[in-house]
Amino acid sequence: MQSKVKKSYMNFFKGRLSELQGNYEEALQHYKNHIKLRKMETVWRLGPCYRNLGKYDEAIYHLKKILETDPNNPKYNYEMALLCADMNRIDEAIRYLQ
Repeated sequence: MQSKVKKSYMNFFKGRLSELQGNYEEALQHYKNHIKLRKMETVWRLGPCYRNLGKYDEAIYHLKKILETDPNNPKYNYEMALLCADMNRIDEAIRYLQ
């Protein structure tokens, strides 16, 4: 039987591979399984998947949640800026990039 940590990371890597292949629904399932085991390391990856599916409310929810834990993290702010840009909220996107 796989260790909990190994199984967790396998879910993360499967999620990332699915995301890179454009299989966002599949990626979300793998990331959610990873979250059950390694929560905060994966929550931020949900945002881009939901953004690429056009599910902006879900993307906002997850990205804001992770930004609460680390508001100065560049990758979290960059993802939020991309989301804002996709939603045509350019001024807000610029604020996340500053």
